[in-house]
Amino acid sequence: MLELDPQIAKAIASEPSGRVVAETLSVMRDASIKPSASPSPGIERRDYTVEGDPAVVIRVHRPAHAEGPLPVVYSMHGGGYVLGSYATDDARLDGWAKSFGCIGVSVDYRLAPETPYPGPLDDCYRGLKWVFDHHDELGVDPDELPSPVIAGVASLLAFSCGALVPLFPYLVGASVLWVSLVLTGVALAGGGAVVGRLTGRPVLTSGLRQLALGGLAIAITFGVGHLIGSHSG
Repeated sequence: MLELDPQIAKAIASEPSGRVVAETLSVMRDASIKPSASPSPGIERRDYTVEGDPAVVIRVHRPAHAEGPLPVVYSMHGGGYVLGSYATDDARLDGWAKSFGCIGVSVDYRLAPETPYPGPLDDCYRGLKWVFDHHDELGVDPDELPSPVIAGVASLLAFSCGALVPLFPYLVGASVLWVSLVLTGVALAGGGAVVGRLTGRPVLTSGLRQLALGGLAIAITFGVGHLIGSHSG
C-alpha cells in the first residue's frame, strides 16, 4: 500500500469531505475562501455593480496605462456553482491581463442551493451582457466579442461542407475513395478556418480542430457500419 508523507497525510485529513451535502457545504465554503490579493504591479482592478433584482457585482482587471480598446476574457469562477467567489480569479486574470494585454472580467454570481438553477447562470449572463453594453466605458474591443449566432451558423456550414463535398466525385462518375477523403479533409480544414476567422479564434488551430473532429466522426461512422454489416452478414 502506498504510504504518504506524514505532512501530506495530515493536510489531506484536515480537508473537509469531498461530498457536497448540506452538513458539509458551509465547511467546504469556508475552506475555499481565499483572501483577495492586492492587484499585481501594472494592473488596475475595479468592481462594477450590475443593477437588477438582485444586483450582480463584476470585477474588471485591466493593464494600467493601456491605450485603445482591448480584447476581453469573461470568467465564471470555478466551484460548481456552490463554492467560491470572483476573488478566486484575481491572480489568474491579473496574470492574463499583464501577459496578453487583455481585460479580465469575473462575475460574482449567486450560489446554489440558496439560489437554485437557473439563478447563477442568469447572473453570469447579466454580467456578460453588461460588459457588452458598456464596452466603450470599459475599453473593450467590440470586434473581440464574437456573436454566438455567427459561431453556430459557421460551425453548421463547416460540418455541412465536410459532409457534402465528398459526394461530388460520385456525382461526376469519379467514385474513388481517396479523392473523397482528400476533399473531406480540405473541406473540414477550410470550414474550420472560416469558423476561426468569424469567431476571432486562431485560424490554423480552428482548421486542425475541425479536421480532427471530422476524422473522428468518419472513424466512428465506419466502425458502426462495419459492426452492422458483420452482424447482418
